[in-house]
Amino acid sequence: QVKAFHHNLLIKRRNAAIIIQACIRRYLAQRHYCKSKHSIILLQSLYRAHLASKQYRAARLCIIKVQACARAFVQRRHYVQLCKSVTLVQAYYRQHSAQKKFRDLKRSAITVQAFARGYLIRRRVAVMKESAVIVQSHVRGFLTKRRYTQMREAAILLQSHVRRRIAQRKYALA
Repeated sequence: QVKAFHHNLLIKRRNAAIIIQACIRRYLAQRHYCKSKHSIILLQSLYRAHLASKQYRAARLCIIKVQACARAFVQRRHYVQLCKSVTLVQAYYRQHSAQKKFRDLKRSAITVQAFARGYLIRRRVAVMKESAVIVQSHVRGFLTKRRYTQMREAAILLQSHVRRRIAQRKYALA
């Protein structure tokens, strides 16, 4: 019964630890997600404003140059090709920046997860160690009581044999 009780207690503690871990992980993930989302939205809006301003200035300057120089079809074709190249470079640059940011965020998340998991495992091991000490204490107590009972019963048996011998001798002489 004692073993079953301690086993059930251990299972309950383990289940409670698992629930706590899940809640902490969910909370950390939600907090990280909200911070990341807010930062990304802010960064996107600033970058888009900067990009729109930059594109507007570049387009206005190119139009003024085209109109002033009157280069017609060849110059227009060159301008379109230039815009496509810029867009392609910008797309590659945005892709590279996004991938780098994702790698950094992933690395940070992995580091946080590693620390959290390490902490939770150390805590779980400490709880299990305490539980083991309690179980060992109870087992030692049980074994000591059983040994004491056996020794007491042996002493009582020995005393009864000695008293019987004494009584037999006493009645044999009488």
